[in-house]
Amino acid sequence: MPFDGGGLFPTAGQMVTRILQLNKVNASGAKLTATENFVPGDAATYELSPNAGTNWETVTNGAMHWFTNTGSAVTARVTMTGIGGTATYISKLDVEVIWV
Repeated sequence: MPFDGGGLFPTAGQMVTRILQLNKVNASGAKLTATENFVPGDAATYELSPNAGTNWETVTNGAMHWFTNTGSAVTARVTMTGIGGTATYISKLDVEVIWV
């Protein structure tokens, strides 16, 4: 499910999405894919939570992640670091969830 943050995500700081997907069963895994435009030295850390932010699990952009915690309300958190200014941004964030 794509998340539209209203444009570009900031160069430095943290962004937490609203609940991206809610279901009656637990999420077993998810794949977060971010379209990045970074200058050298800038970076982002990606995390997913299966339980609306109670537990965060670090994920790799573009890789499948299997949750170690349980929950049925998936949300994402992105922490960006750097000094790239407006040249560094994430233009798209997509999360695909696999339900038990």
